[in-house]
Amino acid sequence: MRGKMPCKPAYDFGGRGVYTILIKVNASAFIEVGKLGRFKFSGLYSYTGSALGMGSSSLNGRVSRHLGLRSQKRLRWHIDYLLENPLVRVEGVITSISETKSKECQISKNIFNLAGSPPPVRKFGATDCSCESHLARLKGNPDRAVPTIVEAHIRAGLKPITVPNSRFPESAVSL
Repeated sequence: MRGKMPCKPAYDFGGRGVYTILIKVNASAFIEVGKLGRFKFSGLYSYTGSALGMGSSSLNGRVSRHLGLRSQKRLRWHIDYLLENPLVRVEGVITSISETKSKECQISKNIFNLAGSPPPVRKFGATDCSCESHLARLKGNPDRAVPTIVEAHIRAGLKPITVPNSRFPESAVSL
């Protein structure tokens, strides 16, 4: 699948929560991000979102959408525009069960603090809150970025779980 993780999550996350997608842009690319405009992307990023509904708005529904496991998705969110590019690959997903949207913002802020980099695109994924962005630029490789994302979830008072793919161990992160 173009730009997506090639495997379906092996377990059911159920219900509601928050997630952070680890994204790699394999070469420098200018990508149109809806009404935000056109931006240059390259390297490693994380995007944090919430899934507080049922069905397609649940963690399972949202993660499946972003992994390209749902057919014919309409470009709706900023992240959809980024993930549609063939140079973009989802390297992994970290999820946490939560009932509140504020955790999405806490995690995003934690990632910025831990990564020490400014937001690459202002208001990306954050048009419905006061955050500067929910997209963060990360340094290093995906294996080194996962602990940063896991720590961001822990600092928000959550218990993160990693979605395995070829880069990550089969077992969930135990806390």
